[in-house]
Amino acid sequence: MSIKNNAIQGLKPRDKPYRVAVGNSLFLLVTPNGSKLWQYRYRFEGRVNILSFGPYPFVTLLQARIQRDAARLKLIQGINPAKKKESAIRFSSIVEQWFKANAVDAAKPWAKTTARKIRIYLDKDVLPALGKRPVTSIQRTDLIKLTSQLEARGAFDPANKMRHWLVGIFDLVTWFNKPDSPVKRE
Repeated sequence: MSIKNNAIQGLKPRDKPYRVAVGNSLFLLVTPNGSKLWQYRYRFEGRVNILSFGPYPFVTLLQARIQRDAARLKLIQGINPAKKKESAIRFSSIVEQWFKANAVDAAKPWAKTTARKIRIYLDKDVLPALGKRPVTSIQRTDLIKLTSQLEARGAFDPANKMRHWLVGIFDLVTWFNKPDSPVKRE
């Protein structure tokens, strides 16, 4: 059953909550107080689950359909669409672990001046560009762009050193059994 926006606006509350099918397992839950909530019913690993997309009219019919389609795509890829994005490991946390492991915790830690110089490049170039991103989203092209920006400023030696640092950072990623490294050595 296909539904239009004016039909959604005309839905009246009842004594008990009820669902109106929109199509392809997308529903609109209408509660007794009159609020309307988009829901997507799906099956993952043999269990029926319901994913909520937000209240109507804040989430429009088109937005709900787009979110449903994105959830269906995740299901096709074998991913539970209800899995939280926050569980992704941020690149900044890996960088901090790598820096601490080499500047403080190593058997032979870096000299203070070396650690300070590396910290400056990390804070100025690496973390603003990639720090908030999940490790899994970083590609080789992102790293090439980062080092190319240094070279464009005429900082050829630091760009070369940064390549070395990035290899070390992604070695740490693979050491902890995280996703494949975009700087993987062949």
